Amino acid sequence: MILIFSTLYLMLPAYAANMTPVVAHRLNFLPRLARPVDGGLKLWGEYVFGTGKTWRGIILGTIAAMFMGAIQFFLWQFNIIRLHSVINFASVDPFFFGLLGGIGALGGDLLKSFCKRRFRIKSGQPWPLFDQLDFVIGYFAAISLVIAVNGTIILTGMGITLIVHPLVNLIAYRLSLKRVWW
Repeated sequence: MILIFSTLYLMLPAYAANMTPVVAHRLNFLPRLARPVDGGLKLWGEYVFGTGKTWRGIILGTIAAMFMGAIQFFLWQFNIIRLHSVINFASVDPFFFGLLGGIGALGGDLLKSFCKRRFRIKSGQPWPLFDQLDFVIGYFAAISLVIAVNGTIILTGMGITLIVHPLVNLIAYRLSLKRVWW
């Protein structure tokens, strides 16, 4: 149970970064930033990333991850959190941690979208496992630059995400935040 708690706490910036673009799109927040990251460029007849990957999502998702890093730092002040945290905020800046986490999570999502386009999988079409784990892998790769993350934490994070991600997506779909349930 402590492993699950520690992993969930560690992954909060990744989850914030991953959910924020969906909410920002639905609320049409900062519409001027809703421009595709790839600028509409195509590679081998397909968009580089797709029209759904926007500067708004990258910027706001990264800010959300940084904000979550600040919340984690605040919570870390409580002994129960500090005892079970993988992050030692005495030696890691919370905003930098959030920045790395946001860039990693969203970078993982961009890389997955790039690969989906190369395999001619359209935006919104499912790509099981990759759709759920892209941001997790990118997140762990990025945060490993500032903290040591062991394989047990990574596998636990993947397992939790394989359960939580579809549930959150289903809720977002029911709330009309997403066009598809996956």
